[in-house]
Amino acid sequence: MSFPATAEAIDSLEEYEDIIAWINDTLTASSSEQDLESLINLDQQITQLIASLDIACEDTSSQLERTIDDVSRGIPRLTYDLHFIKDNALSLQNSLANVHSSSRAAIPDTTASALEQLKRLDTMKGHMEAAREVLREAESWSTLELEVTSMLTEHNYAKAASRLSEANKSMVVFQNTPEYDPRRTLLVNLQNQLEASLSSALVAAINEQNLETCRSYFDIFNNIQREVEFRNYYYGSRRAPLTATWSDAELLDAAPEGKIVSGQTFSEFLSKFYASMLALLNQECGSIPAIFPDPAHTLSAFISSILSSLQPTFSQRLSSLSSYYSDLALKELIAVYRVTEEFAVGVVKLMEKIQYSTSEEVHEDVDLVPFRHE
Repeated sequence: MSFPATAEAIDSLEEYEDIIAWINDTLTASSSEQDLESLINLDQQITQLIASLDIACEDTSSQLERTIDDVSRGIPRLTYDLHFIKDNALSLQNSLANVHSSSRAAIPDTTASALEQLKRLDTMKGHMEAAREVLREAESWSTLELEVTSMLTEHNYAKAASRLSEANKSMVVFQNTPEYDPRRTLLVNLQNQLEASLSSALVAAINEQNLETCRSYFDIFNNIQREVEFRNYYYGSRRAPLTATWSDAELLDAAPEGKIVSGQTFSEFLSKFYASMLALLNQECGSIPAIFPDPAHTLSAFISSILSSLQPTFSQRLSSLSSYYSDLALKELIAVYRVTEEFAVGVVKLMEKIQYSTSEEVHEDVDLVPFRHE
């Protein structure tokens, strides 16, 4: 029988919950031996194991005693530290109370009364200023319609938008009052008048790609909370030629049901349509950053508006294509897929281009900030 090393046997004791199982495993003969050990050898091994356990118990007891001694010596010190902290806290509390009482006593009653009066007057001043602002806002509303109408007649659109913006900010004053709804209705009507007055000039500026004018009109629309409407004008005007090309296309294999036409196939037309769309988007990469504060988002929204406004829809074109070719439609559908995939790659490059150009402009603006020596 081979007996494991004493240190290893003692260490393995922690792995057992049953002490009897540990003894049996420790004294078990190795699988390589075929004969039983003599009782003499077994007795020697048991004696050696008992001696090892005695030594381990003595070591453990010594370590435990040292730990207990260390804790016992540290507890009085900890108690002393806690009492010391408590005494210092009480001393600080008393000192603060003395300072507070002495500071009160240092101020005469007449001075304290004067300070209280000043505080009351300051509160009254704040309330009076707030009331003045409310009255001023109410007075400005009485002349709002006349002022804005006059500005629109004079084509002073930026000033009219600024006036309406101020009026909109003051709406909070009339919240939960009977005047709120009539004033809100008046404000919306005046905003509609301003938008109607600008719409024709805006569309003309968009079509002429007058970027400076478009930017000023964007600021006006944004000032009257009509940014969405401005974007709709811009997207609609810029996509109009492209959507008209789509709608008017004479397609041999994607014509509406019951209509016979002669012309190009859908895949041929789609390739040209995508090329025109990429050319338009490439142009917008230069125009959009000059008008909108979020060029990448605007270009993405513009692409979505083009695709969603196509009539007939893309899916309807594909349905007509499938009906025309029937079982042989797979080849044409693959051609359409490949053309669309190439278009998508071009769009990704344009998005990267506009994002890069925008980030470059931001870095240039940061570099232009002058360094100020203190």
